[in-house]
Amino acid sequence: MPTNYPVIDFGNNNKIYFTASPVVSEINEKQLNVIFHGKDNHLFIPTPDMFQHSKIIFHGDKGYAYIQATKHKKISLNLGIHRQSLFYMGENCSCNGVLNAIVSESRHLIIGNDVMFSFGIWIRTCDVHLIYDHTSHKRINLPQDVFIGDHVWLSQGSSLLKGAAIGSGSVVGFGALATKAYPSNRVLSGSPAITGNKEITWDRTSSHSYTPEQTENSIDSFEKADAFWYSSEDNLSDYQVQSERLRQVNIADKEEHLQWFQQNPLIIAVPKRTWRDKFYSLLK
Repeated sequence: MPTNYPVIDFGNNNKIYFTASPVVSEINEKQLNVIFHGKDNHLFIPTPDMFQHSKIIFHGDKGYAYIQATKHKKISLNLGIHRQSLFYMGENCSCNGVLNAIVSESRHLIIGNDVMFSFGIWIRTCDVHLIYDHTSHKRINLPQDVFIGDHVWLSQGSSLLKGAAIGSGSVVGFGALATKAYPSNRVLSGSPAITGNKEITWDRTSSHSYTPEQTENSIDSFEKADAFWYSSEDNLSDYQVQSERLRQVNIADKEEHLQWFQQNPLIIAVPKRTWRDKFYSLLK
């Protein structure tokens, strides 16, 4: 357990843990403003200096957020975490604008490594208001977890709603609205988003300032992108099973919660890679 992490205690068992920092006594609110409206909430971040123009609000009790370090530009978040909900962001993610996310109704948003967020992105795990079927009188818009695999590019203005699961290596196109599970190495486009037929890969290089010669050379410059092909076998089959297992954990106990990730692989998009490896680093 991370008993030796520097921590700021905000009272009511609301705490921020610094997983890669020396002792931190205060946070610059212009970089990161954290607000607690409940109790027993826990935020894990490497260092407050990795954020800019960020706000994280815990709206209830027993919320969790784990954010890993990045080698890219600073992270910008507008994040709301409600009662017994969890947010996880893997290593080396980047935000060109502010990433807006609301994690609520005891659901979870799990983001892989090397995910690139453009401007105007919104992610939600529920619809907030209730919709009922006229005949059955049953609620028909239940909340669902949202998953994003490794090396995913979310283009400007795209949105992910409850139940979205983006396979690794994929691109969510400009203004696309993702509402279901999608395979790896595909382009998603439209509202609601549909999957393109071609298998694709991509890399982070910006072409804004390319000369005509550089554009021509980029046609066959495949080496960097070639590293980001992912297996599509069973890459979406475990989403619901694993998210339900996660929900069964009593997250009122931080130690039990972290121990769960040690013992239970949560497979997202890439069958040979598990989320156990990602969360295990929190325990060192």
